[in-house]
Amino acid sequence: MTKIENYINKDMPSNLNDLEKARYIYLKLADIFSFSTKFNNTSEKEYLNMYNETNTDTNQLNCGMWSSIYSNLLKIHNIENTIVNLGHKYVLFKYNGLYWCADATHGIFSDLAKIKYGANTELFGVCSSQDLSKPSNHPKNIEEINKTLLEIDKKFDFYQKRKEKFDIIFEKTLDIKKQDISIKEKLEKLFEIIGELSNGYYEAKDYVRYLERYLLDEEEMKNVHGVELKRTNNDKSVDIVQCIYLKDENDYSFYLLAPKMKIRKATKEIINELSNIGFGIEKKEIPNIDYIRKFKLGKKNRKILKYRILHGLIPEEIIDYDYKQEKKL
Repeated sequence: MTKIENYINKDMPSNLNDLEKARYIYLKLADIFSFSTKFNNTSEKEYLNMYNETNTDTNQLNCGMWSSIYSNLLKIHNIENTIVNLGHKYVLFKYNGLYWCADATHGIFSDLAKIKYGANTELFGVCSSQDLSKPSNHPKNIEEINKTLLEIDKKFDFYQKRKEKFDIIFEKTLDIKKQDISIKEKLEKLFEIIGELSNGYYEAKDYVRYLERYLLDEEEMKNVHGVELKRTNNDKSVDIVQCIYLKDENDYSFYLLAPKMKIRKATKEIINELSNIGFGIEKKEIPNIDYIRKFKLGKKNRKILKYRILHGLIPEEIIDYDYKQEKKL
C-alpha cells in the first residue's frame, strides 16, 4: 500500500457507499496535495515532462497527476471512472447510472483551495453532460444533489470544522466591511483574522484574494496589488512569496504572503533581503522598491554569499521564508 493509499484509507469511515467514498477521497487529497508552483514556472522542457507525468513523489501536483491519483484511488474502491484529457485533465466516475465530475485543480480558487479553507466545492457533482463524447467538468446545479453533498460532508469532521472556521472568518470580514475605516486598516484587520495560511502557495493566494474582493469594493480594490517573488531551487522546485502592496494616500504599504505562515507587514529592507536568498521578480515591478534580482524560468536562483555568511544577522522574517514549499511525500 502506498503512502497516499494508507493516508486515505486509515481514517475513512466504515459503511460508506460509493458516492461517499468518492467524496471522502476528493476531500482528503487536498490535505496531502497543493497545485505545483513549478508547473508554470519552469522551462518548456520541464513543463512538458510534468504535463505527461501521471504520478508525483512530492506534495505538489498538476491536473494530470491529480487525475491519475484520484482515478487510481477510485479503482481501488471499485468505483468505475475515466480520466478526461482535453488539455486540462479531470475525472468522471459513475454512480447510480449517472456520470459525476470531479475536478479539484481547475480555475482560480480551485476546489483544492476551497477544501483547505472550508468553502463549498464547485466542481464535484452530477456532470452537466452525460454524453462521454462531449464531457464537461461542470456539475448540474441540482438542489437535491447539493443537499445530498452537504449531508455527506457532515460525516467528515475534519471538513466540517474547516467549514465552521470559514463561516466565522466570512462573518468577521463582513463586520470589517461595515466599519468606517481606511483600506489599510481593513486589510490589516483581515490579515489578522485569517491567521496562519495552509500549505500550498496558489491556494493561499487565491483564498486571500477571494476575501479581499469580498471586503473591498471595486474602487478600493484598484489600490491593492500583488507581485510574485520566485526562486528555483537546486532540485528545480520553485518557491513563491507574494508581495502584496497597497497604495494608501501618497504612500505604499507592503505585506508578504507565503504558505504555512501569517501574512506579515514588511519594510522595503525586508523585501529587498528576499533577493539575497534567491527570490527574483519575473515581470512586474514593486513600486518604490529597487528590486534588482530577476527570475528566469528554469534557472536556479542561488543565495548570495553575503546571506550564507551573515545568516545570523538576517531578520527573522526573512529566515521564515527561507524554506522549500515542495516537500517529499
